[in-house]
Amino acid sequence: LQLANASHKAGHRLEIVTTRCDPTHCFAPVKPGGSLHRHLHVWGRWIPASIMGRCKAACSALRLLYLAIRVARKLDADIMVLDVLPQPLFIWQWISNAALLFYCHFLDLLLQQQNSKPSSIKRIYRSVLNGMEEHSMLFADEILVNSKFTRRVVKETFPRLATRNLQVLSPA
Repeated sequence: LQLANASHKAGHRLEIVTTRCDPTHCFAPVKPGGSLHRHLHVWGRWIPASIMGRCKAACSALRLLYLAIRVARKLDADIMVLDVLPQPLFIWQWISNAALLFYCHFLDLLLQQQNSKPSSIKRIYRSVLNGMEEHSMLFADEILVNSKFTRRVVKETFPRLATRNLQVLSPA
């Protein structure tokens, strides 16, 4: 939102697209009446956040993929900025001519609680999602990270990104 706020103040046209936004639990600029609220679009809320309390990451990825297709078809943009999860990048690269910037806070792979002995199904499930995370990041034209620590962790965790120039941008 810092980037969106700065872009708005500089006179750039912008759209903020997300799959979830609770007006009672969000930052002031996107709340009703806030300076960025008229630029906010919530698409994909109909896709569940989980399946009976499970598969939260898969449902999140599905919502993001839906969002990516809708954004690429509806919005004509010079640049698309994505943060947190990179899954939409490969779709945007395929459908859109916009430059793609990914702002990495921390890897989803490392945010997951590590069970002492996950089941075979859970290991396969996480393996697919973790592979998607790394592969999707490769489609970004530019990857920014929120700290030198995050840059080091990304390069150590995802070998295919080790040679990428990951610039630190903090605060965003």
